[in-house]
Amino acid sequence: MINLLVAYRGIVFSVLVAASFANSVRFLPDWGVLLSFLILQISLSRGIYAYLNGGRMLTLLGGVVSAKADPESRSVMAGIIFAVYVAIFFV
Repeated sequence: MINLLVAYRGIVFSVLVAASFANSVRFLPDWGVLLSFLILQISLSRGIYAYLNGGRMLTLLGGVVSAKADPESRSVMAGIIFAVYVAIFFV
């Protein structure tokens, strides 16, 4: 499954960013909240993309995992990033 996501990492990133924009529309009258949520979700999307790309994962949440870290810690960090990304849809 991961190999499929890695093969289509650009499409996965595009879908995550598009979903972030669609989710942020619900905050449209309040631009401050809209931009805050949008920046946070795009940062998390970038973290997931970095995991799939094999690069250093860095998010606004303060999590940093280098590209040379062991695969288990990278997978745990990617799981946490994705869980927070999904949880933001329900805030």
